[in-house]
Amino acid sequence: MRKPEPLRTHDFTLQNGDLLLRTLRRDDFRYLRRWGRDRKVMCTLFPDKPGAGLLQRVMKWLLSPRILELVFGGISQAGYSFFIESNGRAVGITGAWCVEEQERVWRVPIVIGEKSIWGMGYGTRAIRLLTEFLTRELQAGVIVAGDILETNERSLRLFRSCGFADVSPEDARYYSGLSSFVPPGKATERRKQEDVDSSVLNTVTLVYRVPEEGGQ
Repeated sequence: MRKPEPLRTHDFTLQNGDLLLRTLRRDDFRYLRRWGRDRKVMCTLFPDKPGAGLLQRVMKWLLSPRILELVFGGISQAGYSFFIESNGRAVGITGAWCVEEQERVWRVPIVIGEKSIWGMGYGTRAIRLLTEFLTRELQAGVIVAGDILETNERSLRLFRSCGFADVSPEDARYYSGLSSFVPPGKATERRKQEDVDSSVLNTVTLVYRVPEEGGQ
């Protein structure tokens, strides 16, 4: 296992009414560990297929501070990690990192960890804030929501309501295959898949193409 990157904080805060996106801090890991132990939350991200074992491995990994540092340190070094709050209450986590410089492609994940507020629009509002931030502040050209489980209808509706669209199978493979957590300039390297058997994943990749200036 490679050495974890240190968690990089930033000064950006994105806000819409009660909803706040602020930099992820190390003391937020306690929420990530709690959400990582919640099978219902994790089933929105990874398939729970008998014999596959992927979900169980991921849930075990997320109990490790080293793994959390590896994953979220990597995101924070390649882009921006955001913790989502509402009136000071933990809601979830999102972020963005650049995976291809020439097309200005950014990748965005989101997890609403608090099940009691699922379906109340927090995820949609967070992604709209993040999309606006990426387009206005960072001049993103393409924003990718990749590898969403096809059974995760809530997440698919969320991104589609924010203007993300289905793409051709070829484009889906291209955008899904762009590497995670690598420095700009090496972002077209393919991800290693030693720990994930892709045959157990049935996923959807959605893409938001930022309109050119003056376009519709």
